[in-house]
Amino acid sequence: DVWIHTLFHCLRWASQGNMILLLESNAGLSGLVTVVVTSLITFPMMYRTFKDKIFYELRKGLHYLFYLFALVMCFHVPTSAIPNGGFLAPVLATCIALYMLDAIYVYLFMC
Repeated sequence: DVWIHTLFHCLRWASQGNMILLLESNAGLSGLVTVVVTSLITFPMMYRTFKDKIFYELRKGLHYLFYLFALVMCFHVPTSAIPNGGFLAPVLATCIALYMLDAIYVYLFMC
């Protein structure tokens, strides 16, 4: 899904002569980071060659990149775009905050 979404944005920007938006707009830059992070998270599990060559601990550790993914997605769509994606920032920010509160609780009271 992320690759198809990115492909069509790039095709649209290329046909309009606006490929610079990939690096100069919030949507373009956050989308680029999202594609890279998503690939790092998913490729080691999708393809047997990656899965066999990468240690389990590293594959598991790559899943923590989800928090970078969530943070970047908070800036991908302006909140004024509700209902067309403008909900991403408050929803993902709430998820990140809840995770951080849980992690702090575990660190302080369960370790």
